[in-house]
Amino acid sequence: MFSLNSERFTFDLDGVCYVLEIRIEEDDCVYRVERAGASVHEERRTPPRLADFYTPYGFETQTPEGNLRFVIGPVSFISLALEVYRETRLYWRSSNRPFKTPKRTRAFMDWLQRQGEKSDLPKTPEQRRQEEDAKQLRPAIIVDIAFGAVFFFVAREYGLVTAALGGAFATLLLVVIDRLVKPDLTGGFAVFGAVMALISAGLAVSFQDDLAIKLRGSIMGLIVASFAFLDWLNGGRYLGRRFARYFYILGAINPKRASLATCIVFLLLVGIDTQLAFSLTTDQWIWYNAFLDSLITIPIVFAAMWFAKER
Repeated sequence: MFSLNSERFTFDLDGVCYVLEIRIEEDDCVYRVERAGASVHEERRTPPRLADFYTPYGFETQTPEGNLRFVIGPVSFISLALEVYRETRLYWRSSNRPFKTPKRTRAFMDWLQRQGEKSDLPKTPEQRRQEEDAKQLRPAIIVDIAFGAVFFFVAREYGLVTAALGGAFATLLLVVIDRLVKPDLTGGFAVFGAVMALISAGLAVSFQDDLAIKLRGSIMGLIVASFAFLDWLNGGRYLGRRFARYFYILGAINPKRASLATCIVFLLLVGIDTQLAFSLTTDQWIWYNAFLDSLITIPIVFAAMWFAKER
């Protein structure tokens, strides 16, 4: 089997033990031939491309037993084989399988090579901006995850009404803190988050019933979809721009399309959440809302933002 660090082949020639050791050191292959425990040949090879590591390679060396030629090549994605030629005739082979570089292996290695070449190129202003945005968004992403975990535990221990009110209060508090500290804790949605928190608190106070709390997500979804639709009519100047920044990983996103995509996504999620609010028990719904909801929402949102990319 081929190791990513080293490989050894051992054979006898006229009663003398030979060993070929191959070591990979960073971007180089080091080949060392030993005869009866003593080194008789060593060379370092620096392939110009990663795929060349999986291309048959040969070298020659003089020994008391005659001129030997060693040829090393792949027989699978994870296996190498060695052919030893004495003068011009094949003397020994470590495998019966012929040398073969799988097409997928070469394609994968070529892809890795291209990625490495890209990483060595000077970064464009757009790439630097995206990296800066990523750094600024990390605190907001951590806060989002923390909010989900806290909602789950509060809902399990103190009920949905308390969790809803606590979540609304925490959001308002977060908006205030966001204005006082340097890191962006709301991902650019401070004003929108405050408005939604007030609406959420009002709904929680008005309808202190488990079913009403479960339907609160559907009501909030309709409100967000309405805001997104209005933002689409306004060219995506508020929500669209912030969603485009939030999903920078997908590339350049058209703000107006992002607003329309957001509207469609939330209408779809309203349909899903409403159905589940009536079909799940309160305990089941808490688990769904805290953990499973994201597994459904994230792929849908990413697909929508991909649709919103600049064409």
